[in-house]
Amino acid sequence: MSEKRIAKELVRIARDLVSNDPRVAGRNEVADTEGEYKNFTGIIKWGKSNGKVKNATFKLKNDGILWLDGTWENGTWKSGAWKKGTWKNGTWKNGWWYNGTWYDGTWEDGAWIDGTWDDGTWLDGTWENGTWEDGYWEDGEWKNGTWENGYILVNNKFEKSITPPESS
Repeated sequence: MSEKRIAKELVRIARDLVSNDPRVAGRNEVADTEGEYKNFTGIIKWGKSNGKVKNATFKLKNDGILWLDGTWENGTWKSGAWKKGTWKNGTWKNGWWYNGTWYDGTWEDGAWIDGTWDDGTWLDGTWENGTWEDGYWEDGEWKNGTWENGYILVNNKFEKSITPPESS
């Protein structure tokens, strides 16, 4: 590679490092401006949602976050819609989960449309469909899906169950 080409590449890298546009991956570590983010790694601060994400593609909108793909590492989700991706840990306050894999964390309320629940604690909400692999179910409405393993709260004690929770 020629010295001229190396110099141009170094200038391009320097511009990327000092850019203030957070919607471009690697240019700013905080997503707090309305718009679309692609392959973003850093922190989302939007409304009452705050979380650490990795390789994420999403839109910050007036009514919440529209999650398109990527990994939610940890934090609190307040509102919006989850299309697909991986949830590693954190607290889900409310919103619509359309598809993806949930590995751990606490689900407080919202609607689960489809996906795979690997582990965690379900406090309340509506389960439409999907696969429950393991975890703790406290309350909510179970409509349909596959229950593989887990614990259901019965008389204030979690008990092992091989059947899904009864619908409310």
